[in-house]
Amino acid sequence: MKHIVCYRCLLLFDDDVKLVLLLFVNDDDEEEEEEEEKKKMMMMMVVVVVVTTTTMMMILIMIMRFELN
Repeated sequence: MKHIVCYRCLLLFDDDVKLVLLLFVNDDDEEEEEEEEKKKMMMMMVVVVVVTTTTMMMILIMIMRFELN
């Protein structure tokens, strides 16, 4: 979530409040980045599971073929 703060409104606050507002906006950006990174990790895990499952199926098929011959 992006926060847009009017510059004229910031002029009403002292420096400490401006710093707190800036930290709040930056912290929110970090949370978005963390969420995106979690999504990427989940997608990578799904890919690994699919590849692992496919590989195991191929190995099982090879074993079954060997047993049948």
